[in-house]
Amino acid sequence: MARYRVVAENGQVVRQFQAPDDDLAAFEAGIPMQGEHRKQVRAEGAVPGEYRLEKWVAGAWDFAGRYGALTADPPARGG
Repeated sequence: MARYRVVAENGQVVRQFQAPDDDLAAFEAGIPMQGEHRKQVRAEGAVPGEYRLEKWVAGAWDFAGRYGALTADPPARGG
């Protein structure tokens, strides 16, 4: 298991979790925070931004991935 966190552009940690030592799987595990973030954006009127996934490696946080800008509403699906 490895330690991961999702960090906002302003440096605020918005989620911390443990997952298998697989950055892609951890990236996908971090996605559920988007739903909670959308609720917060709607409630506070905040401007959503980009987030990064970081992994605890050798005593320090290291970049592991980047989430695109999150919006208050989920993207439309083509049909």
